[in-house]
Amino acid sequence: MDLRFLFPLILTLLALQQLFSKSPCLNTAPWYILAWYAFDSFLKLNMLDASQKATKIKHGRENLVGDYPTRVSNDLHRSIEQRTTTS
Repeated sequence: MDLRFLFPLILTLLALQQLFSKSPCLNTAPWYILAWYAFDSFLKLNMLDASQKATKIKHGRENLVGDYPTRVSNDLHRSIEQRTTTS
C-alpha cells in the first residue's frame, strides 16, 4: 500500500465515521465533503499513473499490447524507417 491509496482510504473512513456518528472532533467537516475529497484525491493521485503510462507508450518505451517486449516494437519501427529511407 502506498500513500496514493492510503490518503483517500483515510478520508473515506473519516467520512463514514462522520456519517454514522456525530463525532465532536470533526463537526466542522460534513461527511459529504470528506467523501468528495476522498474520491477526488483518489482520482487525481491515480490518474498520474495512467498519464505516465500513456507517455511511455507515446515515446515507444512500452508496447501497446503489453505481451511483447519493447525491443520488438522498437525493431519494427527501425525496420519500417529503413524501408522508407531506402525507397
